[in-house]
Amino acid sequence: MSNGSQECLADIELSLKNGYKVELQPKLLLRRVECYIELKQRHKAKDSLVIASKHARLVMSEEQWGAVIARAVCIAAKFVDQMGTICSISGNVLEANVVFSQQSE
Repeated sequence: MSNGSQECLADIELSLKNGYKVELQPKLLLRRVECYIELKQRHKAKDSLVIASKHARLVMSEEQWGAVIARAVCIAAKFVDQMGTICSISGNVLEANVVFSQQSE
């Protein structure tokens, strides 16, 4: 799966560098988060999730942005399942303050 995720990341970066529609970029950025999760790159996944959420807030309507945040929460849950981490959204969800930490056993 990691080879597919690496190829997907390369495609995403190429799309972003070559003028992918701004209003569609948040969905692409969330896909990047999923790739990092599949590759078990926790810090990159976290950083990318924050970027995707903030970017969505800037370029989307309230309704579209809400859908992106809902998907981001689902992705965060996937993160918890795959990496044994705890995800919490702190502060105002509109600010997309997302914290990931290793779960202590």
